[in-house]
Amino acid sequence: MNRLQNIDPNDEAAVERFLLKKEDEPAQRTLYDIIQEKIEQKKLELETQLSAADNEDVSVRNLDPEVVDMYHNVGTVLSTYRSGKIPKAFKIIPKMINWEQLL
Repeated sequence: MNRLQNIDPNDEAAVERFLLKKEDEPAQRTLYDIIQEKIEQKKLELETQLSAADNEDVSVRNLDPEVVDMYHNVGTVLSTYRSGKIPKAFKIIPKMINWEQLL
């Protein structure tokens, strides 16, 4: 049952092209590898942006005395607040860039 067959050299070359040997095989990138690479790039990007932001001096703006007085009065009103309308100045705090400083 073990017979040797004569194979045409052209056919043998065609088979060799389709069947790569392990040493000739290029490293295949899977979808997982591509996604991991992109995640690592984003992490590196964010780390560089955060480190650049940490290096910059965060400028604390001096607040206008009228603004300070207004929020002081809002605090006084809210200290006795039970129900009803909330002052507009209090509602817009989350939209402010320097909201932490206002509080």
